[in-house]
Amino acid sequence: MSRKNCLCTDHVDIETGLFALAYILFLLKILGFETNNQYFGPILVSMGRMLKDIAKFTGVLLWVIFAYSVAFTKIFSCCTTMDGTLHRKPCNVTCFKSIIFSFATFTDTIFSQEVNINSLIVNLSPTSHSFAKYLLLSFRVVVILVMWNMLIAIMTKSYERTSENEELEWKFHRTQLWIHYIHREV
Repeated sequence: MSRKNCLCTDHVDIETGLFALAYILFLLKILGFETNNQYFGPILVSMGRMLKDIAKFTGVLLWVIFAYSVAFTKIFSCCTTMDGTLHRKPCNVTCFKSIIFSFATFTDTIFSQEVNINSLIVNLSPTSHSFAKYLLLSFRVVVILVMWNMLIAIMTKSYERTSENEELEWKFHRTQLWIHYIHREV
């Protein structure tokens, strides 16, 4: 029996996934010991700071995507008929039918999946169509240009902060590692 035909809760697939996760965690733990190394230590300290900055940035990015998801869900929630009368029936657009679908669509947009507003127009009024176009343009400017450049600047600042005090930072984290293992119970 092939693995493709098995149930999604098959114990072999779950076991394989957990083993893959264990390998990643094991190898990252070994990398954590390298903070003691004179050459890799400062790089790992810098990487740790960058990961903290990326986590903060991700929170802001998710909030921006959520804001645009709510806006596009609202725009596509009611459509007009051909004679111009408004009805509260959702448009036939699946990628903006709920906040979750909108969120997934905007996440795909960040990673170069093209969203063409003109192909999504079913019964959207010209005003809503214009709003959708300009909001999508502003999303691309805000997220793709401004926020990604902001992330690069944040990561550069983290690296510069660590490299300015490279020797001090490395010795501090090396001492932390030693203290952690000295006070460990056997």
